[in-house]
Amino acid sequence: MTGVEILVIVAIVMQSIAAFIALYLVNRTKYRALWIFCLVALITLIVERSAQLLAFDGMKISSLAFAWMGIIVSLSFSLAVVCARFLVRHVDKVTFERRLLENRFMTAVLRTEERSRASFSRELHDGLGPLLSSAKMSL
Repeated sequence: MTGVEILVIVAIVMQSIAAFIALYLVNRTKYRALWIFCLVALITLIVERSAQLLAFDGMKISSLAFAWMGIIVSLSFSLAVVCARFLVRHVDKVTFERRLLENRFMTAVLRTEERSRASFSRELHDGLGPLLSSAKMSL
């Protein structure tokens, strides 16, 4: 086995791992089309690399087949990038909503603290203040 064949096998293994991850993500996210396009591209790349291995062994493979596989890969990855825009927009929207929620939460916490301080101040002024004044006058 030559060094080039080993590199092609390593590429096939890496693309297979990436394809399994994309397959896993198809059902995990709302944006299935993105992962399906990635999966199609990765599977096509695996087929193309396998065809390269067969070509190293002397099998004749049409250059037209390689050209069509290249077109499929390019088209699939291009469509995946278009779909990725929607995913990025969704992440930005969720991040913005999370920040709004955090701001509301912090505002509620600050208001509660201010109310507690005001209540404690009133209790101190109305309850303990006159008691201390009368004790001072008694002394």
